[in-house]
Amino acid sequence: NDESDHTGAVELQTEDSPTPIYGYVGVDESNNPCYVVSTAADSILANSECGRMFKNMTTLQEIEFGSQFNTKNTTSMYEMFYHCTGLTTVTLPSTFYTNRVNRMDAMFSECTNLESITIPEEFNTANVTTMWSMFKDCTHLTSISFPNNFNTSSVTTMQAMFDNCSRLVSLDLST
Repeated sequence: NDESDHTGAVELQTEDSPTPIYGYVGVDESNNPCYVVSTAADSILANSECGRMFKNMTTLQEIEFGSQFNTKNTTSMYEMFYHCTGLTTVTLPSTFYTNRVNRMDAMFSECTNLESITIPEEFNTANVTTMWSMFKDCTHLTSISFPNNFNTSSVTTMQAMFDNCSRLVSLDLST
C-alpha cells in the first residue's frame, strides 16, 4: 500500500534517532499479524541476512513485493523461500538487488507448486558463490528466463540446482 502520507503508521524512533522510523501493523487473509518496519514510508529496506525469510510458509500462495521492498544491502538469500509449498507465483521487483549477495543455495527449493518467477534485470549474481539446490523440487516450474546479469563466474557449487524440476522445459540463460 502507498503509505507516503504515513496513514496508520506509528513513529518508532527515539529523540536520538536521526532518521524517522515508521511501523505498520496489519493482518493477512488468515487474521495473522503482519509487521513492517521502515525508515521511510516509501521504502522497506531488507536486512543483510534474508536467509530463511519465508521458510516453511506453506500456506503462502503468491508474493509480489512491489517497489518498496529494497535488498540493496542484502548479502545472503539462502533458503529464502524454502519449502513454501503453496507458493505459485513470485514477482521480484526491480529493487530486488542481488549484487552483494553471496549465497542463494536452496533459495526456492521445495516450492513444489511454484509455476512462475519473474526475475528483474537487476538480478546480478556476480558475487554469488553457492547456488546448490536453488530450484530443487520445483516440480511445477515450466520455464525460467534469467536476465543479462546472471553471472556464475564466482559460483563454486551448483549441485542439484534444478534437481527434480520435472516440468522444466525451457531454461533461458542467453539473455
